[in-house]
Amino acid sequence: MIKDSLASKLETLPTGHSDCIMSMRLPLDKNQHLTLFSVYAPTLQAEPVEKDSFSSELGRLLTNTHAGNKVLILGEFNARVGRDSDAWNGILGQHGVGNCNDNGRLLGFCAEHQLTVTNTVF
Repeated sequence: MIKDSLASKLETLPTGHSDCIMSMRLPLDKNQHLTLFSVYAPTLQAEPVEKDSFSSELGRLLTNTHAGNKVLILGEFNARVGRDSDAWNGILGQHGVGNCNDNGRLLGFCAEHQLTVTNTVF
């Protein structure tokens, strides 16, 4: 859902890249833009090829996002990232919970693309 006042400012319609990835480019002030991704990652029980395909597609989209854009990724990652903020400095905050599971591969993805798991920061 998007407020009408914001939707009227969109330069292009939101784009569905797959069943699990959508993006939209939102104008900010002073010729800046925010690229927002809404994602639903495969579950822990999904086949490795499905997980790899999702990660590859999202990675490709991030790489192809204009360098000047701000980026925000929202969604369900179906991952437990644990709490080892020392090992994942700058990626994982002090408030992670539980243990990292196989879908914790999210941490490697974040490291590769210079992303922070923000819900572990507060």
